[in-house]
Amino acid sequence: DVLEPGSVIKPLLVAAAVDAGVVRGTTVFNGHKGRLKVGRKWITDVHREERMTTLEIIQKSSNVGAVQVGQRLGKESWYRYLRSFGFGEPTGIGLAGEQRGVLRPAKRWGQIHLATHSYGYGLSATALQMVRSMGVLANGGNLMRLRLVKGVLDAKGQRVETFPPRVIRRVVSEKAAAVATEG
Repeated sequence: DVLEPGSVIKPLLVAAAVDAGVVRGTTVFNGHKGRLKVGRKWITDVHREERMTTLEIIQKSSNVGAVQVGQRLGKESWYRYLRSFGFGEPTGIGLAGEQRGVLRPAKRWGQIHLATHSYGYGLSATALQMVRSMGVLANGGNLMRLRLVKGVLDAKGQRVETFPPRVIRRVVSEKAAAVATEG
């Protein structure tokens, strides 16, 4: 099944923006007192912040801040990072019925889509895709092949097959992954 990732996507956005060089963990954003207009829509936050750093956007789960980070990154770049994190494609784990999720091409995004995709709405992913994408941050910026078992043992407890970790691709730099997991 697929679901909208929601705020879980914010650390991925920050890692992508740091990797692209458009923000640092200490970059300060206007909190707009928890309300930001994008086109005809209002984006709101529970907390009405005056200002916040990039890392505080994650800590306070600020949609207003995430939108601003997404705007700095741009729709084409955010789309490329989302694809690189594994959104819109099956994980390849081999489970029957695994869904691809929904990630429309960036050329079909308006400014509201960039905004909502920055805080995890308007796209969908499976739980496995979310685990794999968050694993990028835990693995120093590398997207790893998912595995269900580490190895196979025979009846005597002897290892007969091993499934070692395997890197699929680098998504963000090790530094960007570290910044997104600070605090």
